[in-house]
Amino acid sequence: MLWRFSWGGFLTLALAGLLSMAMACASVRSAGFERLPEAEKARFARYQQFMTSRQQERFLLLETQEARDAAIEAMHVEERLAKYPAHQQEAIWSQEVVPGMHPDAVMLSWGPPEKIERREDPLNKGLPARETWRYRGGAREVVFVEGVVIEVVP
Repeated sequence: MLWRFSWGGFLTLALAGLLSMAMACASVRSAGFERLPEAEKARFARYQQFMTSRQQERFLLLETQEARDAAIEAMHVEERLAKYPAHQQEAIWSQEVVPGMHPDAVMLSWGPPEKIERREDPLNKGLPARETWRYRGGAREVVFVEGVVIEVVP
């Protein structure tokens, strides 16, 4: 029997494996969410933007409200947000980005961008460093000048 290696076949199998794992995680997440009391569902919805996918899964598997309280407290969200002005805190909780935010605040609100474009002109020292963060395939953009949001493009 002659065995041939095929990158196409390998990639197809790998993709199928990843897809089945993603579907399994989604069903575990959905089942975990559905078993939460209504108040806990609302709290999870409020804090999930500050959690990685793995943290979300762990949270949903916790059996008691006390364990979920401890998990939320361990994230120190309120402490992390306290350094921002009130209007920026409200924007972060609402998953919005507003002018005046710094990159770390944008990360708390929208997470990491899909793409970052930097423009610096070494010949014109008066031109501020400009950075554009692109989200969702370029559907949303955040423009920074010297590390501060100056424009949010929907």
